[in-house]
Amino acid sequence: MKNQMELRNSAPTVRASIAYLTPDRCEQIIGSNFANQRNVSDSNFSKIEDDMINDRFHLTGESIIIGRSGSLLDGQHRVLACIKTGFGFWTVLVEGVDDELFYVINTGKSRSLSDVLKINGETNTIVLSSCLLRLAEYRRSPLSICSGAPISTSEAFEAFRDYPEIQESIRVSVALKDVASRTRIAWLHCVTQRLNKPVSDSFFHGLTTGEMLDMHSPVYWLRSRLQSDRASSAKISPREAQALIIKAWNAYLDGKSVKCLKWTEKEAFPALRGNKLAS
Repeated sequence: MKNQMELRNSAPTVRASIAYLTPDRCEQIIGSNFANQRNVSDSNFSKIEDDMINDRFHLTGESIIIGRSGSLLDGQHRVLACIKTGFGFWTVLVEGVDDELFYVINTGKSRSLSDVLKINGETNTIVLSSCLLRLAEYRRSPLSICSGAPISTSEAFEAFRDYPEIQESIRVSVALKDVASRTRIAWLHCVTQRLNKPVSDSFFHGLTTGEMLDMHSPVYWLRSRLQSDRASSAKISPREAQALIIKAWNAYLDGKSVKCLKWTEKEAFPALRGNKLAS
C-alpha cells in the first residue's frame, strides 16, 4: 500500500496572483474564450454590472481562471461586466489550469442571500433576505418595489447596514401572521418607523388588531384585502400587494377616507410618502 502522504499527482503548473484587470485586458481574455462557455445570465450579469458601477465590487478571493491555452475557464460575467462598464477590478487570477478541467469548475450550488446571512450569524434569514431585497429596491427607487430588477448580495448588505432595525420590524411582524406574509409587511414597518413613527405605530396597530377601524379607514380595507388574499388560492402578485400596502399607508398618512382599495398594472406604482403628519 502506498504511503498516504505520497503525492498522487505530478507537480501542478498553476500560477496564482493578485491582479488588476482592466477593460483592455478583459478584452484580450474574452477573445480566447471557450466556444462552449455557458450562456450569459442576464440576472447575474446585471448584479455584477451594478456593483462595479456603484463601487460595490470587491476583492473577495473568488478567482478568474484561465487555462493553459489562454481560454477563460471561469469568470465570464465579471470579465464582460468590466468591458461594458469600463471599470477595472482587483481579483485573484489563476492561470495555467488544464483546459480539460473546465467541466468540474464552478459546478457547486451557489449560496443564496439567506445562506450568506445565516453564515453571518443572523436569524430569521429567509424572511430577512426577502425584506432586504425590498429595502434595496426602495433605496434604488421607491417605485421599484418588486419590479424584478436583480439585486446583488453586496447591495442587499448595504441595505442591511442602512436599516439594521429591520430585525426588530421582523419580530414586530410576527403578530401580523394571520393578516399577511411578514416578507410583505416587515420592510415597510421598518421604513415607516423612520418616516413617521407615531403614524406608523397607529397604522400597524390597526392592521394587526383590527380595533377601532371604521369602514372608511384605509387600514380597514387593507386588512380585509390582505386577509382575503391569504385565504385565497388565487394570490395577487407581490407587486400588487406592495402597491396596495403603500396606497393604504399614504391615504392613512393623509387622513383620507376610502371606499375601496385597489391597484392595477395600468396605474403608476405609488411612491411611499412620509412626514406629512409628523409632530
